Amino acid sequence: MQHNKAQATIFIFLGILLLFTIVVLVFVYTGDENEIAPIQTLTQAEMEPIISHIETCLRLETDNALQLLGEQGFALYADQGGTLPSLDANKEYEEFLYYDEKPVRYLISLKPENIVHENPDGTGDIIISNSLTATQRLTDTTVLAYPWTTFPINPATGQEQLYLSSGFGWNHLPPLQPVRAHSIKEQMEGFIAANLLTCIGTWDQFPSFTITTNDPTITVLFGQSATTVNLNWIVKMTHESGREGTFTVYQTRRPVRLATIHHFINTLLSNDVSQAGFDIYQNDSDFHMYIERNYSGGGSVIRLVDPKSRIGSLPYEVRFARQNRPPALYYVDQERLNTPTAQYVIGSCEDARIRFTGTSLRVTEGDNPCPLNITIPFQAIDPDEEQVTFTITGRTGVPYAVTAADIAQPLPCIPYTVHASDGHDEDWQTFNIRLKSVQFGRCA
Repeated sequence: MQHNKAQATIFIFLGILLLFTIVVLVFVYTGDENEIAPIQTLTQAEMEPIISHIETCLRLETDNALQLLGEQGFALYADQGGTLPSLDANKEYEEFLYYDEKPVRYLISLKPENIVHENPDGTGDIIISNSLTATQRLTDTTVLAYPWTTFPINPATGQEQLYLSSGFGWNHLPPLQPVRAHSIKEQMEGFIAANLLTCIGTWDQFPSFTITTNDPTITVLFGQSATTVNLNWIVKMTHESGREGTFTVYQTRRPVRLATIHHFINTLLSNDVSQAGFDIYQNDSDFHMYIERNYSGGGSVIRLVDPKSRIGSLPYEVRFARQNRPPALYYVDQERLNTPTAQYVIGSCEDARIRFTGTSLRVTEGDNPCPLNITIPFQAIDPDEEQVTFTITGRTGVPYAVTAADIAQPLPCIPYTVHASDGHDEDWQTFNIRLKSVQFGRCA
């Protein structure tokens, strides 16, 4: 009987112990559950309206950046959110001109001029230094300023020189990548970052959410067929129910092959400022090009349309301006006019006739016979592919009949100046018609 009673006591004790253990475990489990219970997260579908709003603004501001870059000559100004200093209205026709009510930046100009100095190594060479061009070595400063006096002859070599790196203007196209200030990449990233938050607004259109963010980081990538913009931005969304969600990376890919366009334009500009006779129309490409002229301040606007790039439903267009460059008049060699050859010996030819044909000056015999038949042809190259017209001015005017008084002069030379004009700017040269054999003196 005692044995059974002891067993019952043991069972009761074990039962109480088991019950206590169960109660403790339940309490501990319940307490841990309250402490580490995970926060319920928002689904992708619930976050999608906010994500879509951000991606829409990213796409819109990317398109705005590309549109303005194209319209303004690869320029995004500080007051627009870009990096270039804001426009100075007083510098129209110096830094930009207006086309279609947009300021189009000059990508070709005659400034800045070369910084010219003698080589310190004692060779006597002239060093041409410019931040936008490689240093060059020439041996005569007269070829440094466009258009130089003896164009197209290099006075240092006596040879024709129609190629001179950056000799016919300056290429101001900003680089695509940040190798120097105001690259297109930096301009776009700054513009998109500055305007993105304005587009997004205050989040009031999502009243059920509390939204917090860090500072956005924009990265622009240039491919051969598209331009991609990545946005790294931590956006934490907390619903009024307490559920949370976070999204970080956004992207838009625009069908504008800006890298291809930039490479083509850079090659085009480099050729245009280095080759006197380069015709900007003559290029082997699938771009459509148009030149708009007749600006009161001179210069022209080049419009390049890329049928393989689009913004919205329209092909992408880039515009840039060229500052007007005067024609380069081919040098009239005074020594050749002085040379006593059969072609240029005039003798004492009273009544000889001097006439201007529009492209040459001709001296022919008049009523008195004399061995006279001089034609001085005029030639000029206009780097902007504009029509060049020639005019003649001088002491006598043209046409003119040589008089006995002209011939009686101690040094019988009649000076004329030929002007080559594109309608805005001109190049000119003064030379002399010799009326007697060189034994009487040489015209200067």
